[in-house]
Amino acid sequence: MPKYNIYRVMDFINMVGEEAVKDLFSDFSCEYKEGIHNDEVELFLKKNSVEFSKRKMSISYLVLDEQDQVAGYFTLTHKPVVVRNENLSNTSKRDC
Repeated sequence: MPKYNIYRVMDFINMVGEEAVKDLFSDFSCEYKEGIHNDEVELFLKKNSVEFSKRKMSISYLVLDEQDQVAGYFTLTHKPVVVRNENLSNTSKRDC
């Protein structure tokens, strides 16, 4: 069974340096079907995750495989989600 390690982006930057992290990100590819990539997922990691983490807009976590390559990542945001009452079904409105 493969072993994975999870690091917060900012912690990993403190360990190996920002340039090394950006270089690691440059090899990341999110292929969800043969030959089809999720450009938004790739772009966020490569262009926004470090800056968003620095500005405390979100916290990104890296999932690294046994060769210390990015197997995946996930990001948690601090931005609240606003759901307007008119967008809810009648059932949901009753439950609120």
